[in-house]
Amino acid sequence: MSRREFIGAAARGALVLGAGGAALGAGAAVLCSAARATSRTFTDSETIFPNPERGWFQTVDPMQNSYGGVPGNGTMPQEPPEGYERMALTPERLARHRAEGVTLVRKYYSLYYYRDRDIPASFIADYPQADFDAVRRAGLKMIPRFIYNWNLDPDSGYDRNDATLQWILRHIGQISGVLRKNSDVIAHVELGLVGHYGEWHYSGEPQPNGHLAGETALSWTHPDGGTVEATYPSGLNSASRRIIEAMLDALPPERQIAMRYLYHIRHYQAKTGAAPLDESSAHTGSDVSRLGMIDDSLLHSPAHRGSYTPPQADRRVYEAEREFVRRQSRFAVQSGEPSGKDGTGYLRRQCPLRELQLMSWDSLNRDQYESWRDGVYELWRRTGTYDEIGKRLGYRFNLISASARESVRPGGTLSVTVRLKNTGFSAPYNARPVALVLRDGDGGHHEARLSLSEADARRWTPGKEHTLRFRVRLPESLSAGQTCRLFLWLPDASSSLRLRPEYAIRIASDLGGRPVWEPETGFNRLGVSFSVSGEPVVPDASLPLFTSMSALPDSPEPLLDRAPAAIDPLDTERPDYEVPDGHAVLDFADRPDAAGYNALAGDYAGVRFSGDLYTSGADTGKCLFLGPGGSRREGRIVLPTGTKLRSFLLNRNVFDGTFDRLTLTSNGRVYRQENPAGWWALHRLPESWLSGANNVIDVAVESDSSWGAENLVLDDLVYG
Repeated sequence: MSRREFIGAAARGALVLGAGGAALGAGAAVLCSAARATSRTFTDSETIFPNPERGWFQTVDPMQNSYGGVPGNGTMPQEPPEGYERMALTPERLARHRAEGVTLVRKYYSLYYYRDRDIPASFIADYPQADFDAVRRAGLKMIPRFIYNWNLDPDSGYDRNDATLQWILRHIGQISGVLRKNSDVIAHVELGLVGHYGEWHYSGEPQPNGHLAGETALSWTHPDGGTVEATYPSGLNSASRRIIEAMLDALPPERQIAMRYLYHIRHYQAKTGAAPLDESSAHTGSDVSRLGMIDDSLLHSPAHRGSYTPPQADRRVYEAEREFVRRQSRFAVQSGEPSGKDGTGYLRRQCPLRELQLMSWDSLNRDQYESWRDGVYELWRRTGTYDEIGKRLGYRFNLISASARESVRPGGTLSVTVRLKNTGFSAPYNARPVALVLRDGDGGHHEARLSLSEADARRWTPGKEHTLRFRVRLPESLSAGQTCRLFLWLPDASSSLRLRPEYAIRIASDLGGRPVWEPETGFNRLGVSFSVSGEPVVPDASLPLFTSMSALPDSPEPLLDRAPAAIDPLDTERPDYEVPDGHAVLDFADRPDAAGYNALAGDYAGVRFSGDLYTSGADTGKCLFLGPGGSRREGRIVLPTGTKLRSFLLNRNVFDGTFDRLTLTSNGRVYRQENPAGWWALHRLPESWLSGANNVIDVAVESDSSWGAENLVLDDLVYG
């Protein structure tokens, strides 16, 4: 079946079936039924193949004057060559990367010439946007990093200083649109922007525009349970913290950023009062849960050239840092590159597989200059390590067994159990649907999806077995006499990529001597089938209803319940209402700083919001002001961790009668009001919204035409 035929069949007759029952732990009973079951066991595949958001990545940086080659440091000027971004992502080169098993491209975007001015719209359109379009067509994803300084020598004549905080925040605001628009093809973002290479070194406070504090003391938990103290050459100040938070806010909450130094991550945790990540705090969408790591000197020395404290200087601190990274990388992205040998032969004495497994590595640069120069890649190829790294970076799922009942009556319940394991170094760091696909006797497809609470692939840790159990009602359209086959499907979470097989996860298993992977659809064969036979039964009403795929909302996050809440706002004239105990009201009495996502003073500590949403003009007062200026305006409000927005006042100033839509989105929950009426209206957010929302709220206002003088104003936000 071709991909075109598959999508056509899905659009004609595929149904979405809700899946009941929680995922079982390893060793749980396979089926609780007296009916006969059919089962299959699988063999692990040793084949190396591409899978999304993991593996070796191709890098494109200003040192390269021929894409894919590394000529050497002395052959290039100290600034990026004119138009170097353009040589990166041609269709031919991307197709070659894909054929070589690469699904990720890490690219640096130089903002050197815009350190004190706006980024031209043409730059964003010609470079990042064009690149995102190219990788989407080719079936890959990107790891972008924006920088100001590359390898600038002191005597080069070029300015080695970072941009000012105001310009960095403004630039983040300028690129946020292209990042959000293309988040479907962004695996994660490297923070960049500060210091040489965007690696957050050589940007201390004594330097002009320095965004890092000086020496900083931090405490760590040692693996033996004790606490150790250490002092580091740099830490975070108010500027660097605002840069981190602005970049987090520039991305959807389901995307992570990666930082170069582990002690900066630990310092951010300390400054925000957060503990290191664990099972309960991981994958929550909070700021600290979205901070991953970059190790840009893997095994260069025991200290990884600055990644860790040298063990000879303080072994207990070194051990505590290593334990921190081991725990953190279980739940957040871990990426980076080797960087050549240190002259002592340390790297050549190490087996990288142990390090990559211990620290849960997801991706690794295959094109780092020093590693080419010093023969690191060649050493790993000669010893057979290179292919093993490529096979196990990130996740690698293997099926163990699958079982299902041999026959089900029309309208009856189908029970399917799937056992799998993860033989990779890590687990996916982005959420992914887990679905059972049923192919009926007519070639139509139906899917049953487990919720994140039932099956979250991000928690399928290596070295353990994981059991999935599906209990779903058969579609009433399945008549007696049909034989149906079953598949496991792990598609991309975005609606734009969901039906593209190259973005689905391929299982590394064989059945009957051939791969379980079905490349035309992105399905993985389970090798079990069942017949529909007997008299129809009354469907089990406790199981979810069937929904045709053609009726699904075009949501960028199909994993989440994004149904809008129904509520009739109460129209009043600036109503007074009680504020519940323990809650606070934002009435915007304090003017924030000029640029970026800003913290309000006093009672509003911990609150940030898009600077372009704020106004204090004489006509509007101090409030969140959306419009005029086009058909869509958007921004973000970030409340203190652990709080939620409870209610707000909405003022719709109608002058030209255009149609408006207000949408508040938080952790996948959507509150939507179309053509809201009234001068001042009180909106109390319903429990259906509050039950899944968190402290991050994306605000969007849309109009069928340009607003003109019309606008929407939000004021008196109650949170707690």
